[in-house]
Amino acid sequence: MSCPAPEFDVMIRRIARLQESRRRWMVAFVLACACALFFLVGAGLLAFGQRFGEHERLLMEQQRFQAQLRANQAQTQQFALEKQQL
Repeated sequence: MSCPAPEFDVMIRRIARLQESRRRWMVAFVLACACALFFLVGAGLLAFGQRFGEHERLLMEQQRFQAQLRANQAQTQQFALEKQQL
């Protein structure tokens, strides 16, 4: 058996290095995509939470105004009754 030529050995090592480099770049790319997706989902959830919080705040404010309106209407009716009795 004869030993392979040194050029082939060098080529095989070079190909192995290129494959390892490509593998590292692929891992880096996948990690970068995962991080970007994580941050996009986080930003989306944060925006949704802020909008949901704003909606809840507006709903509570509307309920407070409605309660105040009912109280004002009752007070107006009370004043009208008192005025009629006078």
